[in-house]
Amino acid sequence: MLKDLLGRRILLIDGAMGTLLMEAGVKPKECFDLQNLKKPDLIESIHKKYVLAGADIIETNTFGANRIKLKDYGAENKVSEINTKAVSLAKSAAGKNALVCGSIGPLGKLLKPFGEISFDEAAEIFMEQAKAMEDAGADCVSVETISDLQEMRAAVTGIKSTTKLPVISSLTYDENGLTVFGTPPEAAVVVLEALGVDVISANCSTGPEGVLKISNKLLASSRKPIMVMPNAGMPVIENDKAVYKMTPKKFTEYALKFYEQGVSIIGGCCGTTPAHIRLFVSERNRLVRESE
Repeated sequence: MLKDLLGRRILLIDGAMGTLLMEAGVKPKECFDLQNLKKPDLIESIHKKYVLAGADIIETNTFGANRIKLKDYGAENKVSEINTKAVSLAKSAAGKNALVCGSIGPLGKLLKPFGEISFDEAAEIFMEQAKAMEDAGADCVSVETISDLQEMRAAVTGIKSTTKLPVISSLTYDENGLTVFGTPPEAAVVVLEALGVDVISANCSTGPEGVLKISNKLLASSRKPIMVMPNAGMPVIENDKAVYKMTPKKFTEYALKFYEQGVSIIGGCCGTTPAHIRLFVSERNRLVRESE
C-alpha cells in the first residue's frame, strides 16, 4: 500500500514522539518504549493528534524497543510484547486514515570492529523487532537515525530475511554532510539500493537547512523515493533541557522547499509537533488544489 500511495502524491509522515511524551511528564529514564504498556492511552492520544493533523503515515513508539536497549530497563524479554502493543495502538489511532510505520532505531552499541556486536547478532536483533511489527500488522518499517552504514546493512539484511515489509532506510548526517562514520549520501545510496530498500531517507541531523543539502544529493544520486524527517532546527539548552524553537510556520517554509525538490515523504523529528505537521498539510493541500 505504501508503494501505491507514493505514486499518487507527496506523503506526510508524523513528527516527534519523545517531545510530546516529555511534555506529558514522561521522563527519558522511564523508558519511552515501555509507555506502550504502562500508558497506552497516552501513546494512542499522541498518535491521534498526528492523524487529526493530517499525517498520511504515523510511526510507532518503538524507537528503542530492541533487546539491547531494553536491557537497560530490565525489559529485554518484552521485545515482542512492546512492539506488538505499539503497532496495535498506532493502528487503532490511524484507522483507515493513515499507514502505520514501525520505528526501529539504532542498537545503542557499536558493531565490530569498533564494538562488541557482530553483524549476524545485530541482524538477528533487528529481525526480532521487525517480525513482531509485521505480525501485529504494520504497513512498513523505518530503520532510522542510524550513523553506521554497517549497522544499517545488518538491519536491512535481517528485516528482509524474515519479513515482507517495505523498508525505509534513514541515516543521520552531521553539519559536514557525512555520517559520524564519514559516509557521504552518495555512497550510502549505492549500498542501500543494492540492499533493495524501498525508500532512502535522512532524519534528525542538523535541522531542515542542513537536511535540504542532503536531500538534494540523495535525489540526484538515487532512483528510489526519498524521505526527510529533520529536527525543528537546532536545540538550545534551557533549564538543562534541549528546547527546539523552530515554529510551525518556519518549519513549513522549509517543508515546502523539500516539496519543490521532489521529496516523496516529508515529516519531522526532534522538536516537531502536530502543529508543525498540520500547517504543512494545509499548505500541501493548497498546492495540490492549485495544480488541478
